[in-house]
Amino acid sequence: DGVDLILDATKLTSELAPGTFDLVISTEMLEHCELWREALLEMVRVLKPQGLLALTTRSPGFELHGYPFDYWRFTKSDIEAIFSPIGEILVLEDDMTMGWPCGVGVILRVRDTSEAEVSAWGKLLAGKEVE
Repeated sequence: DGVDLILDATKLTSELAPGTFDLVISTEMLEHCELWREALLEMVRVLKPQGLLALTTRSPGFELHGYPFDYWRFTKSDIEAIFSPIGEILVLEDDMTMGWPCGVGVILRVRDTSEAEVSAWGKLLAGKEVE
Protein backbone atom coordinates (compact mmCIF):
# COMPACT_ATOMS: atom_id res chain seq x y z
CA ASP A 1 0.00 0.00 0.00
CA GLY A 2 1.19 3.51 -0.83
CA VAL A 3 4.00 2.38 -3.16
CA ASP A 4 3.65 3.70 -6.69
CA LEU A 5 6.49 1.92 -8.43
CA ILE A 6 9.20 -0.65 -7.64
CA LEU A 7 12.19 -0.59 -9.99
CA ASP A 8 15.68 -1.97 -10.30
CA ALA A 9 17.98 1.03 -9.67
CA THR A 10 20.02 0.09 -12.75
CA LYS A 11 16.94 0.44 -14.98
CA LEU A 12 15.22 3.63 -13.80
CA THR A 13 14.97 5.12 -17.29
CA SER A 14 13.15 2.02 -18.52
CA GLU A 15 10.09 3.41 -16.68
CA LEU A 16 10.97 7.03 -15.92
CA ALA A 17 11.86 9.76 -18.38
CA PRO A 18 15.28 11.39 -18.08
CA GLY A 19 15.07 14.71 -16.25
CA THR A 20 11.99 13.74 -14.23
CA PHE A 21 13.01 14.60 -10.66
CA ASP A 22 14.36 17.58 -8.73
CA LEU A 23 15.69 15.24 -6.02
CA VAL A 24 16.80 11.63 -5.82
CA ILE A 25 17.48 10.12 -2.38
CA SER A 26 19.39 6.88 -1.91
CA THR A 27 20.19 5.74 1.61
CA GLU A 28 22.20 2.65 2.46
CA MET A 29 21.48 1.01 -0.90
CA LEU A 30 24.60 1.50 -3.01
CA GLU A 31 26.74 -0.98 -1.09
CA HIS A 32 24.12 -3.65 -1.84
CA CYS A 33 24.01 -2.92 -5.57
CA GLU A 34 26.35 -5.19 -7.53
CA LEU A 35 26.11 -2.84 -10.52
CA TRP A 36 26.63 0.37 -8.53
CA ARG A 37 28.02 2.29 -11.51
CA GLU A 38 24.89 1.65 -13.58
CA ALA A 39 22.67 2.57 -10.62
CA LEU A 40 24.43 5.92 -10.16
CA LEU A 41 24.26 6.63 -13.87
CA GLU A 42 20.51 6.01 -13.83
CA MET A 43 20.00 8.17 -10.73
CA VAL A 44 21.75 11.06 -12.45
CA ARG A 45 19.82 10.50 -15.68
CA VAL A 46 16.43 10.88 -13.97
CA LEU A 47 17.48 14.16 -12.34
CA LYS A 48 16.57 17.50 -13.87
CA PRO A 49 19.46 19.86 -14.65
CA GLN A 50 20.62 21.34 -11.32
CA GLY A 51 18.77 18.49 -9.55
CA LEU A 52 20.01 17.14 -6.23
CA LEU A 53 21.22 13.67 -5.35
CA ALA A 54 21.34 12.87 -1.62
CA LEU A 55 23.14 9.59 -1.00
CA THR A 56 24.50 7.68 1.97
CA THR A 57 26.46 4.44 1.92
CA ARG A 58 28.80 2.37 4.10
CA SER A 59 32.58 2.83 4.42
CA PRO A 60 35.48 0.40 4.88
CA GLY A 61 35.53 -1.07 8.37
CA PHE A 62 31.76 -1.51 8.44
CA GLU A 63 31.41 -5.28 8.34
CA LEU A 64 30.08 -6.93 5.19
CA HIS A 65 27.01 -9.05 5.82
CA GLY A 66 25.20 -11.79 3.94
CA TYR A 67 21.62 -10.58 3.57
CA PRO A 68 20.79 -8.66 1.62
CA PHE A 69 23.85 -9.01 -0.59
CA ASP A 70 26.62 -6.65 0.44
CA TYR A 71 29.34 -5.88 -2.11
CA TRP A 72 31.09 -2.54 -1.62
CA ARG A 73 32.44 0.07 0.77
CA PHE A 74 33.01 3.69 -0.26
CA THR A 75 35.29 6.33 1.27
CA LYS A 76 34.89 10.11 1.10
CA SER A 77 37.64 10.20 -1.51
CA ASP A 78 35.80 7.54 -3.56
CA ILE A 79 32.61 9.60 -3.48
CA GLU A 80 34.47 12.79 -4.37
CA ALA A 81 36.20 11.10 -7.32
CA ILE A 82 32.92 9.54 -8.50
CA PHE A 83 30.77 12.67 -8.37
CA SER A 84 33.05 15.69 -8.94
CA PRO A 85 33.10 15.22 -12.75
CA ILE A 86 29.29 15.42 -13.00
CA GLY A 87 28.29 18.04 -10.46
CA GLU A 88 28.96 20.27 -7.51
CA ILE A 89 29.41 18.47 -4.21
CA LEU A 90 27.48 20.59 -1.70
CA VAL A 91 28.00 18.33 1.32
CA LEU A 92 30.42 15.43 1.82
CA GLU A 93 30.63 14.00 5.32
CA ASP A 94 31.71 10.85 7.13
CA ASP A 95 29.09 9.12 9.26
CA MET A 96 30.67 9.06 12.72
CA THR A 97 27.71 7.59 14.64
CA MET A 98 29.77 4.56 15.68
CA GLY A 99 32.77 6.68 16.71
CA TRP A 100 34.64 6.01 13.47
CA PRO A 101 33.89 6.72 9.79
CA CYS A 102 31.40 3.89 9.22
CA GLY A 103 29.66 5.54 6.28
CA VAL A 104 29.70 8.53 4.00
CA GLY A 105 27.02 10.92 2.82
CA VAL A 106 26.93 13.32 -0.09
CA ILE A 107 24.60 15.94 -1.49
CA LEU A 108 25.37 16.62 -5.12
CA ARG A 109 23.95 19.27 -7.44
CA VAL A 110 24.10 17.84 -10.95
CA ARG A 111 25.37 20.25 -13.58
CA ASP A 112 23.36 21.09 -16.67
CA THR A 113 24.61 18.19 -18.74
CA SER A 114 23.72 16.71 -22.07
CA GLU A 115 23.10 12.99 -22.46
CA ALA A 116 26.50 12.78 -24.17
CA GLU A 117 28.18 14.26 -21.05
CA VAL A 118 26.28 11.90 -18.75
CA SER A 119 27.30 8.96 -20.95
CA ALA A 120 30.93 10.14 -20.87
CA TRP A 121 30.71 10.26 -17.06
CA GLY A 122 29.34 6.71 -17.16
CA LYS A 123 32.45 5.65 -19.06
CA LEU A 124 34.62 7.30 -16.39
CA LEU A 125 32.70 5.34 -13.75
CA ALA A 126 33.48 2.10 -15.53
CA GLY A 127 37.12 2.56 -14.53
CA LYS A 128 36.49 3.47 -10.88
CA GLU A 129 37.39 0.87 -8.29
CA VAL A 130 36.18 0.82 -4.69
CA GLU A 131 36.69 -1.66 -1.83
